[in-house]
Amino acid sequence: MHELGNWFVTIIQPIISMLKVEGFGPFLALMILTVGIVVMLAAIIHFVGFSSKLKRAIGAVGDTETEEAFYQRYEELDQFFKSEKNLGACWREFTETVIHPHVARPGGTQPIIRNTSRPTDFFIANFFVL
Repeated sequence: MHELGNWFVTIIQPIISMLKVEGFGPFLALMILTVGIVVMLAAIIHFVGFSSKLKRAIGAVGDTETEEAFYQRYEELDQFFKSEKNLGACWREFTETVIHPHVARPGGTQPIIRNTSRPTDFFIANFFVL
């Protein structure tokens, strides 16, 4: 155990001695600030990119107001969401619970796609605050 303490002192001693060098404190503060700014910019760039993709997805689905319209546009929406990197996983989970009209009502005449779960189970709108 004593050897571990000596090893730690050997490692940490040069770092502590750097704090005694004049001008190192402001340099360290500048480096921490720079790293913080870079991380913040990366987060903003990621958010803006994801936000624009989400707005496109909402626009794609927004035109579909009735169940029949959703059925008619299902293939188009399916291709759109499968091509989206971030929303594709949510869409795949959603489509696993979809019940197509020919399965739900064999011989039925209503072109309505049903689902065993609510879409909010997969797409949480409040999570994606714009």
